[in-house]
Amino acid sequence: MEAELDTRVDTRAAAMSEYSRPAGFDSTHHSTAPILTASLLSSAIRETAAMLVGTCHCGALNWTLEGDPGSITACNCTLCRRYGALWAYDYEGERIRISGPSSVYTRPGKADLTLEIHFCPICGCVLCWRGLRLEQDGRRRIAVNIRLAPPEAVADLRIDHFDGLDSFDDLPGDGRCVRDMWF
Repeated sequence: MEAELDTRVDTRAAAMSEYSRPAGFDSTHHSTAPILTASLLSSAIRETAAMLVGTCHCGALNWTLEGDPGSITACNCTLCRRYGALWAYDYEGERIRISGPSSVYTRPGKADLTLEIHFCPICGCVLCWRGLRLEQDGRRRIAVNIRLAPPEAVADLRIDHFDGLDSFDDLPGDGRCVRDMWF
């Protein structure tokens, strides 16, 4: 599917001053249409991309995920099965953004901590987990709890099952989607 770029002039482009125009720009000999810089084009593309938003119950915390979240993971580890979370993954500061003050939980008694759970200090909703180690490429893994998104926005996303309790392997798919996991 080919993305369509909204070509309407937005307020950022319209507000460009003569200081942001190329050297030697003379409006009497050139179009007065705003110059579409690379940063404005990038911003416009981001604004037209699909975005999921999840919020905690009280609204103090939220996450956004730009673009296709891919398949969603249901894990049976000791934490995930208790939280009932369904995870969408990416990297911190890339397609996933977190907003608002959170409290953090790390598993006590583990010598080699790998992740931390972020939750709302007011209503207690689990927002995300965040890797404590950087990947080899210097990026940090993060996963958001897709159950905090509106059900209609995530209902058709496919579920992948992960055995985080015993084998640490992906389990065979069973064709279920998020809508099948709500109840």
